[in-house]
Amino acid sequence: MSRIYAFFDVDETLISTKSMFDFFRFWCQLCGNTQALIAFEAEFDELFSSGLPREDLNRAYYRHLAGLSPQELQSAGEKWWREVSARPGLIIEESLALMNKLQGEGAEAVFVSGSFEEILEPVAAQMGVHHILCAPMIIGPGGVYTGEIGPFPSIGHGKRIAIERFLEGKGAVAKDCWAIGDDLSDLPMLEAVGHRAVVGEASPLADLARARGWPVLESGLVAT
Repeated sequence: MSRIYAFFDVDETLISTKSMFDFFRFWCQLCGNTQALIAFEAEFDELFSSGLPREDLNRAYYRHLAGLSPQELQSAGEKWWREVSARPGLIIEESLALMNKLQGEGAEAVFVSGSFEEILEPVAAQMGVHHILCAPMIIGPGGVYTGEIGPFPSIGHGKRIAIERFLEGKGAVAKDCWAIGDDLSDLPMLEAVGHRAVVGEASPLADLARARGWPVLESGLVAT
């Protein structure tokens, strides 16, 4: 019998913040680089207002990490998680409860996120998750990140590709697996497997989920 996997989006699905942007604010404060934070926020205010696709926003973000090493980001990511994990309401309890339920039934949880490994790892460690599908950041000369990411980042349709490749590598059957997300950009991921649930009661994705008869996380575990 093949393994069953439960693929979870992270930001606003399991945690109530956008990890990449939360981390960048933390990083700038840690380094005392106020000007970098001001420039970053001004740039992304403009990019969000322009309606740029999420995939392009994702690539624009990673250019701000150019020149940093995996070791630097790992250390900062651990510090970031120690600080933010203490915030009241950071963990979306209904989603975590569903994860725990599926894990208790034998499924293995997998993070699928446009965020990056160094800040997802401490979250995964706390939640008992051992698989992470995330941004393929490119390392260049000197062992530092170039600021670019490879093809098929785990966002939008890229999430579906990442899941399909993961399942193929594990010899698992998609129709037996779960996917859980909160945004319309998660739709390709949700459609890649046989079971899905949507987080958040008031969103276009929740409306679509109800129309299709998919479970929506409302309170407790799953309500349909």
